[in-house]
Amino acid sequence: MNLLPVMMLALSMATTMHPSYYQEMHGGIAVQIQGNPLKHRMEHGKNGDFTYEEPGMQVQCANGKIRINGVDAGEVGPGDHLEIDQDGIVRVNGVYRGDRSFSPVQPAVFEKAEAPKPTRR
Repeated sequence: MNLLPVMMLALSMATTMHPSYYQEMHGGIAVQIQGNPLKHRMEHGKNGDFTYEEPGMQVQCANGKIRINGVDAGEVGPGDHLEIDQDGIVRVNGVYRGDRSFSPVQPAVFEKAEAPKPTRR
């Protein structure tokens, strides 16, 4: 029996479908994550808190708040559905909350700032 056609069909299905690879409840919040399970890390905390990490992205859910790469992304609570898709987009109940392009806000340093010098024409 030639398994090549079966293997090619399975490979084509795997590359075109984006099934959820992780679904679990965390503190009453349904969490669904899509993408490659070999490129992420999920850390479970107390009271349903969790941290999800993949290259270039970190999503923290703690005390009813979501942070994406250190940026506040709103609140989440029991009964909500949090989804992280294969493109790194985070949604709660279908509403966009952020994505992997978010970066932490750097604190401003005012004591060393100088006023720009006027230019002469």
